[in-house]
Amino acid sequence: MKYAILKYLIKYKDIVVWNKAPSFVYRSVIGYNLHKISCVLRNQKSCVDCFLNKTCAYASFFETTIDKDNSIIEGRDKVSHPYVINYLKQDDKSGILTITYIGNGCNYIPHVHEALLNGEEKGIGKNRVPYYIECITSDNHEVDLTVSNMNKIFKNWPSKTFDLPQNLILKLTTPCRIKKGGLYVSTVDFELLIESIYKRMQILESMYGYAEILENPINHQFPKATIIRERWIDKNYYSSRQQDLLKLGGVIGDIQVNDIFDETIKNYIEAMTIFNVGKNISFGLGRVEIEEVFL
Repeated sequence: MKYAILKYLIKYKDIVVWNKAPSFVYRSVIGYNLHKISCVLRNQKSCVDCFLNKTCAYASFFETTIDKDNSIIEGRDKVSHPYVINYLKQDDKSGILTITYIGNGCNYIPHVHEALLNGEEKGIGKNRVPYYIECITSDNHEVDLTVSNMNKIFKNWPSKTFDLPQNLILKLTTPCRIKKGGLYVSTVDFELLIESIYKRMQILESMYGYAEILENPINHQFPKATIIRERWIDKNYYSSRQQDLLKLGGVIGDIQVNDIFDETIKNYIEAMTIFNVGKNISFGLGRVEIEEVFL
């Protein structure tokens, strides 16, 4: 699976008053401006009804429509998006917006960049503070988003160079929303994480990758895993469609994993750290970080 991780260093002209999580806000900024620069048939009720939805940058990248008679998720007309958004505050007037572009979602890097540029003057946050992109980096190197330089930022999962500690803590740093039996679970164990990321990677590979058959981890050697601490938290999200303030809740916490030897399990742990895990990932939910444990 091809992917690219770009970090946008954002500077603000004043202190931003955030009325919801910054990753939610930037998702809205990108969506609004991407629609503005992409949509040529604005009288359509939705992207699902538009006959241009297979060639439109907004529909393909942001809405991600799919025919209901598909073989990936039968009966559904929307599927996982080809991007993940995360945000890290630097100080009161700066932050790092990280966007992971997945598979052929990498084709829309210039479109997203243009959408972010279009939102600069209108501003962001409750008090509409103008912002600007100071620089864009990949692997701590500043990048120039021109055709000749684009190939330098692409990577592949699974990676042959991913260095995974034998003993570690998986840190669920943003709400992880996983359903089991049709209900969101309030406790997430290691096996459930692996099962969820496997399903996610199957969808991403089918939709945006090379359609390769992924190895099912269920019959592999699972390491010892212990939940150290977990709790449920809610994030507020304003839905412009429903005209209402909604809650996107999930589990955060730490899971200690020891004696990781199986290569397939290692690959799926790596996938969690790149592509997040669970539902509503495009909002920045389901983020997983690794902390090495020295026994």
